[in-house]
Amino acid sequence: PSLSLSSSSWLLPLLFVLVLWLTSLCAAQAFVVGPSSTTKATTKAKTRKNHWNHPSKMTTSTSTSSTTSTTSTSTSTTALHLLIPSQLWGGAGAGAGAGPSSSSSSFFDTTKKNQQKALSTTTSSTSSSFHRDHDSRTLLSMIPSQAIHARAANNNKKNKTNKNSNDQNKQTTAAASTLTTATTTTESNEKERVKQQQQQQQQQNQVTTPSRRSRRRLRPQKKNRPPEASSNSQDDKTIFTGHFPDPWWRAISMNHVRQHPRFQPLDNVNHHHDHNHRLLRSLADVQHYYPQGSWQWNELHVGRCTTSQAAGALGFLNDHAAQVLGVPVAWRQRGGRGSYQRLSQRPVLRTLSELNHRLVTSDYAQQQQQRQQQQQQEEEEDDGDSDQEIWGEAVWNNTITNSNKHNDSNNSSSLLFLAEYLYQPNQDEYRRRKRYIKGCSGGEYLDRGIRMIWGNTQEATSLMTALNYFAANVDDGVVLEECGMCGADLEFNSTPTSRGHGGLLLGATPDGILRYSNGSMEALEVKNHCPFFSNSNRRRHGGKLKRFSIGDRLSTDGGVLPQYVSQLQLEMLCLGDACRSAVMVRQTATQGATIWRMRRDEAWIGEMIHFLTRFQTEFVQRQVPPPADFFWNNVVNNGTTTTTRKPEDDDDDEALREQSRYRRFVHKTAQLCSSVELVAVVPPEQIQRCTGQAPFFLDRVS
Repeated sequence: PSLSLSSSSWLLPLLFVLVLWLTSLCAAQAFVVGPSSTTKATTKAKTRKNHWNHPSKMTTSTSTSSTTSTTSTSTSTTALHLLIPSQLWGGAGAGAGAGPSSSSSSFFDTTKKNQQKALSTTTSSTSSSFHRDHDSRTLLSMIPSQAIHARAANNNKKNKTNKNSNDQNKQTTAAASTLTTATTTTESNEKERVKQQQQQQQQQNQVTTPSRRSRRRLRPQKKNRPPEASSNSQDDKTIFTGHFPDPWWRAISMNHVRQHPRFQPLDNVNHHHDHNHRLLRSLADVQHYYPQGSWQWNELHVGRCTTSQAAGALGFLNDHAAQVLGVPVAWRQRGGRGSYQRLSQRPVLRTLSELNHRLVTSDYAQQQQQRQQQQQQEEEEDDGDSDQEIWGEAVWNNTITNSNKHNDSNNSSSLLFLAEYLYQPNQDEYRRRKRYIKGCSGGEYLDRGIRMIWGNTQEATSLMTALNYFAANVDDGVVLEECGMCGADLEFNSTPTSRGHGGLLLGATPDGILRYSNGSMEALEVKNHCPFFSNSNRRRHGGKLKRFSIGDRLSTDGGVLPQYVSQLQLEMLCLGDACRSAVMVRQTATQGATIWRMRRDEAWIGEMIHFLTRFQTEFVQRQVPPPADFFWNNVVNNGTTTTTRKPEDDDDDEALREQSRYRRFVHKTAQLCSSVELVAVVPPEQIQRCTGQAPFFLDRVS
């Protein structure tokens, strides 16, 4: 207010100076205050982060920060010195005409004190490196002595603080270095351990899953085979694969069985010259004269429905009925065509005169008798020395056991075999066997026929199994009888048809007849499961596969197979009313045998005869081959065409009744299979065979 505004000569310059001074003051204040608090906090955070991550860089970061602060302060001070004229600092040269009045001078003094206070505060926050800066020395020369002393005191205090902070930083840096070293060492050890584990795993993988070449190298080398022996040794027993199987393996000859003390052969069967020229006195004589396998026995099968053709003629081997019964697939391929061809053969021997002419007096009979005599002589020579003793005394068990829960008698017996089998085959017999198998090896005959050959050669062994078991456990007076063709004298076989041709002829040949001491009898049928199976459809990589291998197992769940039901029932029918049951022995080579019993069923036999008669009249007599599922689909042949009758085609429902009748018959057959009785399970050591070690294969026989 004391200013005089009358003169405008100095007012405008004064206003200009004030504006300039305020502008420079604001700029100086911005430089003096320095970085904001946010910038400082960010700097401290970065410094702390660098300290823990890189302790060795802590010192460099601190010095860099100090240098940056010093440079900023120096720049601010220099800018303040340049913007404020020297007159405003109260220095020399401030004349009366050159500047404002005394009031203006006091105002500038107050402003000068505030600037000094701000400069002292700024200077006290600088580091020791501030003294070495050129701009700082220039600024110190222009600051009064009071500000210099205050700044020096603050610097001393700051140096002590910095020293303590440096010591702490050194300790922290050392601790961090130690921790980092320990952490680095631990991490390196862990990495090394993981690397070792990976190497070990790779080595294991190389051993367990080698490459294709390494797998070839790892295969064990084949052992050197011993030279083939010229004779049968004990080592041959362990050979289970070969090219020439031995179907006579430890078998008992049928000729030797006929010499057994408990076996009753056919009448004069050992006197062929007297027997072959004897005329038949009745139809029943064929059962006692002609044994199974003789040429007369084969002639009796011509045009006759026997046990081998009954299943096919009944339709059991067709698809639908076979699926219901569970017939094996190999049997289903036969169907009813085989039965049709056998029943269509001629001539059929029906009457007694026809039998005597064909089997005794004809030229054909004379030729066949001479041929049969030669074959019998060869068989006797093959059996070895005729003076060799065949049967010895009874064989008894050292340990008396009766653990078989299926035995028919509670009477425990120690009898094992009724007579000891003493025969031993020689080397010449093994050579004859090999020559025979070599003769059958051409083509695929042996692959298919080995089962039939085994069944024929092992039949006598199975007969001895049944005889020994029933003598030891059921009846010690039981006798096994040989039997030929049965049923020739049945009244059913003599019934003609309206067309003038012979009707259905039935016949059956049991493998034997068990005659008990009380007069009862049972038909005996044996089935031998061949242990040889062909490898013709099998391949093996890396080596050659021999023609046959051994595969043997015993089943106690199968019982009597459905295709054998008609065989057992037809045998009981042909033996007469006295036969009320039939026994079947299913024997293996190495796993023992099972014995089953089936009871006679008159209702089932009546249905069997009904459908066999239909097959004979509708297909055989009319010479029309049966189609597939001929009974299941109710196929009827009227002489000109073969049609399938449906229930809706007939008003009297005859077709429906006939079709339902057959299907009930099939289901009844399945029930018979499940109703058979398991008599016994015979272990291998209780099966009588030829003693000594014998090979399954004849490959090493020379």
